[in-house]
Parts: sequence; C-alpha cells; structure tokens
Amino acid sequence: GGRALAVKLPKFAGILGRGLQPERRFGTELADQARLYGKVGGIFHTDELPGYGISEEEADKLRSTIGAAEDDAVVFVVGDKERAELALKAVVDRVNQALQGVPEETRRALRDGNTEFMRPLPGAERMYPETDIPPIPITRDRLNRIRRKLPELPEQKVKRFIKEYHLSQNLASRISLSENVALFEEIVKECFADPTCRVDPTLVASTLEETLVSLRRDGVPVENLNKKHLEGTFKLLSLRKITKESIPQILSALARKPREKVEKILDELGLKAMSMRELEGLVSGIVDNNIEMVREQGEKSHKKLMGVVMKEVRGKADGQLVSKLLQKKIKRCLSK
Repeated sequence: GGRALAVKLPKFAGILGRGLQPERRFGTELADQARLYGKVGGIFHTDELPGYGISEEEADKLRSTIGAAEDDAVVFVVGDKERAELALKAVVDRVNQALQGVPEETRRALRDGNTEFMRPLPGAERMYPETDIPPIPITRDRLNRIRRKLPELPEQKVKRFIKEYHLSQNLASRISLSENVALFEEIVKECFADPTCRVDPTLVASTLEETLVSLRRDGVPVENLNKKHLEGTFKLLSLRKITKESIPQILSALARKPREKVEKILDELGLKAMSMRELEGLVSGIVDNNIEMVREQGEKSHKKLMGVVMKEVRGKADGQLVSKLLQKKIKRCLSK
C-alpha cells in the first residue's frame, strides 16, 4: 500500500554523498530531516546508487522518469503518500537552507563524537511546550479519565461542607483552603462511620482552624500534634469522658508531651468529665448556698451563678449542660 515519491535537486549531483563528519554525509543530514518530519525510515538518493538492491539501469530509468540531468541529484522515499510528501518537503527545505549557508539549529551529540539534527534553533517568539517532544494525541477517553481524577475545587468543597457538615460559610471557606482540610475530613468521616460518635463537625473545624492557631500564638508547639492525638481527643469527647471546654488544655499538654496517651494526660490534668450525678449535686449545692440571691434576682441570678459553677467544674462539664441544669434548679426554687 506504499508509494515511491521522488524529488529532483538541480545541480546537486555528488553533493549528497559529500562527507561532513566522519561517517556522515550531506545525504545523512537530509535523512535526519526526513525521519523527523515525515516519520519515514530514511531516504534513497542517486549519489549512493547503484546500491541497496537498485541496479545502475534502474537508477538511470529513475533519472529519466523524473527528468533529471547528469548533474542533478534525485531523492526518493518509500512509504504512505502523506508521510512521503512530508519527508520530501523536509529534504527540499534543508537543501534550500544549505544554499544560504549553515542553518541555525540545535544538534544532539552522538557517542562517536559526531552530531545530528534535533530541531531548529528557537527564535525570540518561541514559547513552551518543549519542542523536542513529539505531539501526543489527546483522546476523549483520556480527557474523561483526567476529569474524573481532578481534585475538588475550593468553591465546590465549601458548598459540600455547608451541605454535609452544616458548617458556617466563613468556617467552610477557611477549612477548605487550609492545610488541615484533609485531616478535617478524615476525622469527621471516621466519626460519622461510627453510629455512637457525637462529635460536631463545626467543633472539629474550629479546633483545627482556631484553637490550634491560638495555642501556637501562646507558644505551644502544636507542630508536635498528629492525627492520632486529635482523633483520640475527639473520641473521648464523643464518649463524654471530656468536655469541649477542656480540649485546648488537653491539646496543649499533648503538644508538650506528644508521646503520652490522651488518657494519661487527662489523669495528670484532672479533666475527666463529671458524671451527671456529680454535676447535678454541684449545681444544687451552689444554688442552695445562694438561695437569697436567687429569690431577690429571680432568673437574672442565672448569669452570676453560671460563673460560679463553671469556676468549680473547670472544664470537666459542658457549658450548655451546666446552663440547662442551673436554669432548671433556679426555676424549681422560685416555684416553691
């Protein structure tokens, strides 16, 4: 299915066989161009004929067919029509360059000390991509594979965080651009996979983006904290063994003693969460000790007593729970 195409090079007889480097002739330079631009195996030219199985009679017939005189050279290429035409065009272009002098080009060093053509020397207008690399066809299937593997855009991540995790717009925007975003999703997803987990994603995000930043400003070496420290802390919170108010203290201690287990840190800090019975007893005792203020100020006494209770619990009870128990106790006293 191939064709043999030829081109006449007027007055070039004997020049194609002239040596330019050891074992390299001008015809070799033309062959390099043909292989690069036409993707053919090489060229034949009359300076090396007869040869390659072509007789002198056949060479003369070739000259006659193409109308070449004795001082003309003939180059021919065998291959499919499109490639052969590109190869011969490259040959003609290189011959025309030779009429002007030595072309400006980039050459590749060979092991034998010679050089060969790589590409034209780039001009001032050259822009990458790299010209040494042949074009690679991009198929629709490849585009689809790339599209499926593209990372989620920050704006898409923000919308998803708001929808799935109910984060505020501000917090979702911050965590989506944070270096902690992967850690946030790992912690939240692992927690969501456990039906007993009750950790609020907002708390996880605010801990990573606000609490850790605050601790770093205070000189705490938060870079010592890892995923295991954070997951362990949130797991204890889920099990109600600690309160969210105690998280800064726990993380601060873990950062300073990163090899310690979270449970041991709790014992050292005395931050184990109070039981409901202990908390109810504490709230009742404080209200009873301040009963006169409660009767005088009514429900307004809640604010003052809240401060007293929280000072006593010192991170061992959830603030919202304390507030509810305190309101319930005050109302009970006022109803008597």
